[in-house]
Amino acid sequence: MSKSNVEFVREIREALRANGSEVENSFGGLSAGALTWRPPDGGWSVALCLDHLRTTNQAYLTTITEAVELGRRKNRRVPDPDRAQVRGGRFGRWFTRQVGPDSSMKVKAPKVFRPIEDVDPGTVVGALISTHQGLEAILDGLGDLDLDRVRVSSPVSSLIRFHLCDAFRIVVAHERRHLDQARTVTGREGFPGG
Repeated sequence: MSKSNVEFVREIREALRANGSEVENSFGGLSAGALTWRPPDGGWSVALCLDHLRTTNQAYLTTITEAVELGRRKNRRVPDPDRAQVRGGRFGRWFTRQVGPDSSMKVKAPKVFRPIEDVDPGTVVGALISTHQGLEAILDGLGDLDLDRVRVSSPVSSLIRFHLCDAFRIVVAHERRHLDQARTVTGREGFPGG
């Protein structure tokens, strides 16, 4: 279903804020030992999940910023942001589903998105929230930019391109997936304080 630019920006902002609140409320009060605890059968700790999101968001922040700047230089604008319809592309919708929380697809994180193995548990929550602030700053400046005509290159390969609106949807869906993963870690047997 299509939305206006204004509705789309509001929806993405609300999703980022909801994810950020969950990060702070669910993981902000955990001890360093709890954040770095890994399930005995393997898998990422909460800190690794959060750092993976920070790394991914930071990479998307860079490519989204470049795309927005190029879109402005090329005058990719809509006459009325309240009426312009944001749809996205078929590939972007498919990709969003693949990286989202309901996907059963398991893929090893590309090198550019891998978390730091010895991530500092004292800074991981704040570092992820900082990427939200960067994404929101970009949302603040979208205004009359045509979110369907501006294209964003994937941080993995410049051959993979998304509509700008799809890039934001991908970030939000991907976050949801890994926040669910981190929450699952806190429910595992043996989790400190669990």
